[in-house]
Amino acid sequence: MNNLTTIPASTGETLSNTEWQLADMVDAIAAEIDHAEDTLALKSYARGMSFSIRQLSLDLQVSVRRDNQGQVKFRTADPNSTGTTTIKLDFAQLLKSQLGDDRRKLEQTIDRRPLDAIGFTVDEIRALNAIAIYSVDDLHRYTQTAAMIGEVCRKTSIAEAHLRKVLGLPYLEALKPDRGLPGSIVLLEGGNFGIEQPHSASVYFQGVVVPIVAWSNSRIQIKIPEKATGNGVIFIATNDQMTNPIDWQVVTVDLMIKDIVMTPSNPQDNDEITLTATLENQGLGTANAFAVQWSIDGNPQPKLPHGVLAPNQTSQESTVVLKTRLAAGKHEISFMADPEQQLQDLDRANSTFTLAIDVAPKTEIINLGYHYLIDSLDPFVGEQSWDFRQDVLSLIYRGLMRFDPYKGRLLTDLSQSTNWSESLTVTYSLRPNVYFHDRSSLTADDVVFSYQRAKESPIWREQLRFIESIEAIDRLTVMFKLSKEFNIKAEAQIWTLPIVPAKAYQTDSQRFMTQPIGCGPFIGTLDEGQRKSGLVKLEAFENYYLGAPRTRSLSIALSPDANRLLKLLIGGYVTAITLPYQEGLVEKLKASLPTDNYQMIQTPIGQSMVLHVQARSLLERQPNDYETNWNAHLWYL
Repeated sequence: MNNLTTIPASTGETLSNTEWQLADMVDAIAAEIDHAEDTLALKSYARGMSFSIRQLSLDLQVSVRRDNQGQVKFRTADPNSTGTTTIKLDFAQLLKSQLGDDRRKLEQTIDRRPLDAIGFTVDEIRALNAIAIYSVDDLHRYTQTAAMIGEVCRKTSIAEAHLRKVLGLPYLEALKPDRGLPGSIVLLEGGNFGIEQPHSASVYFQGVVVPIVAWSNSRIQIKIPEKATGNGVIFIATNDQMTNPIDWQVVTVDLMIKDIVMTPSNPQDNDEITLTATLENQGLGTANAFAVQWSIDGNPQPKLPHGVLAPNQTSQESTVVLKTRLAAGKHEISFMADPEQQLQDLDRANSTFTLAIDVAPKTEIINLGYHYLIDSLDPFVGEQSWDFRQDVLSLIYRGLMRFDPYKGRLLTDLSQSTNWSESLTVTYSLRPNVYFHDRSSLTADDVVFSYQRAKESPIWREQLRFIESIEAIDRLTVMFKLSKEFNIKAEAQIWTLPIVPAKAYQTDSQRFMTQPIGCGPFIGTLDEGQRKSGLVKLEAFENYYLGAPRTRSLSIALSPDANRLLKLLIGGYVTAITLPYQEGLVEKLKASLPTDNYQMIQTPIGQSMVLHVQARSLLERQPNDYETNWNAHLWYL
């Protein structure tokens, strides 16, 4: 043994203290023991006595490190050094019978080839050396069972298929595809399976033997059971040996109907109802094209086609939407995915959803009370400002824009899009197929005329002073040129200006005071006799662009007498009234009205405040801060 420790030489020199490995130490000590045993044997022979070494114990102070190749290196500690540890070596005699059990038989073949001789890379050899595998013989001794192979692979990060291939054992490298539907044919790629299928060979998935379709030394085809679900491992048992296992996933379709959404949410007799089913594939596999089917009151509707639906995808196809009309009463609407059961659905119970619907009788007439007398239904003529009349007149007329009833933002109304330029030019594109009450179509010329007429009116003149010019670009496009003083936030109401049909207004403007023509959801009349009695009648306009109003008629009693309106409300002649807001009015009304039957809502109107008092049974009209025109946008939803 060389350079194991620092040994003073006779000349006073010190030998180099280099690193050493444990195997070198054991080899050196074994050589020393052999030499000592030879000396003792001579002594025994000369003296007629037996001398031998029964046990040798060594305690060495050393420092330890692991090099970049994974080898453990020791260095004998220098005198008085710190940070060292003690390595203890015990050598003892073994009986011959004991030695026979532990030592390899001499006639047994030992494969001393290096690891690179059987195809390992430098990095793999380094990893094997780190767990004391230096030769092919070492490798075979450490990989005698499947568990031992797995442990070697875990410690060295060598792929099990590669290690098995080197050892000449059957192995699996890949499964194609790596997932699939129940009943799929799966190709197993690997090697050392055997050129011909052994009689006892089997392939297992989820612990169950599966049918073998084809066999060769490196490729095997199997069929996954039709009723298989979930994940599992595939492995081969052949010639009393098992391959490494590989995960395989059964991907299944799971069509789930989560909900059916109905619009409107409180339909009335013969209203058009839109039903939208929320259909999602929450399985792991793609659902190929399938059918869907609606059912109304137990009567199946025609089956409709549906396209491919990927995993975790929600359907956006038109067949999940149903438009229908139902009579007043209780109904059941069902929606079913894959009624023909063409797909291997994981859970068919959630592929159907049923919604119960209660359709109310049609509300033919609603009577309302309003605290002002209206002198004219013409939006440009009258002694009253637009603020005092808009609650009624906005049911008859509509503008390019309207206010969001809750946040006050401008929303499109008769216009479908708006384009603002940096030069304060704004262009509106009108909706096609918008009709006035006289069945004439809305055009850009009607918008230009309405704004020009409004600029001549004292009701609108001040607000419209920022409009420098108006031009019809084409039949459905109108452009406004605005002055630099225009403020969109302060002057937003100019875009809600009522639009009238130009030809009808030019022909007979007087009729607009009592029999106006607009394009709102209701047709209004105010006869001469009614102007004094205070009664406005509104009839539903069937061709309103958002659809016919759900309420056929509105009757609005006009009176500045708050007590009269209260009597009409309490007597059940009207279902809602508005009153000028006064301090203490709410408390006074709560004392005289049963609060369980009525609700009170305070909203602004112009610079004033009004109080809405209405029966709780009136669900159509919920007053808001911005569009207090009897919520025209609600009457036709």
